[in-house]
Amino acid sequence: TRLFVSEAYPGFGLTDPKNDWRTSWKQLIDEKHPTLVMIMLGGWDLGFQKEKGDAAYLQITKEATELFTANGAKVLWISMLPGGTTPQRDTDRVFEMLPPLFAGNVAYADIESSLRRPAGEFGDYPRSYVDTTGQTIMLRKPDNWHLCPVGAARLADAINSETASIGWSNRAATGWQVGSWTTDARYDDPKGGCLV
Repeated sequence: TRLFVSEAYPGFGLTDPKNDWRTSWKQLIDEKHPTLVMIMLGGWDLGFQKEKGDAAYLQITKEATELFTANGAKVLWISMLPGGTTPQRDTDRVFEMLPPLFAGNVAYADIESSLRRPAGEFGDYPRSYVDTTGQTIMLRKPDNWHLCPVGAARLADAINSETASIGWSNRAATGWQVGSWTTDARYDDPKGGCLV
């Protein structure tokens, strides 16, 4: 039996003193005993990194990683979501420094290519594009940041590809991309935001 726990919420950064992640993550570890932890963040830490530098941010991300690996979990750091109002993904170069520090228990996945435009389409990370059959494919909501089901599926597939390539998981069976998860109400906020 596998248990998936989502602890995602908006406005989170490791360097924001209002986010007591040291306590909340320790409680989560003690309660759920995770074996694989996937972390995607960065936008809310860009200011700290710019002011204090990569070395200071590395120390914080290393501390966060140690929380999980100390209890035996493997940790996958996922690159910052590309596009939107934070086209600079400077935090990624710090996340890439973490795997060598943890002897095979930590990996890094850059998912940016999963949300890129097809060749010939305008914009690096478009909200939508028209495929070769003439169908409009919606990747993101009207804010050009939050994901629609197709964008989420592409990102998830990139993550699954990485975990499978390093032996942390199997490749998911085909067909999941159009499962019942695509009708979750969060993909319809704002109303119709993922419709053409």
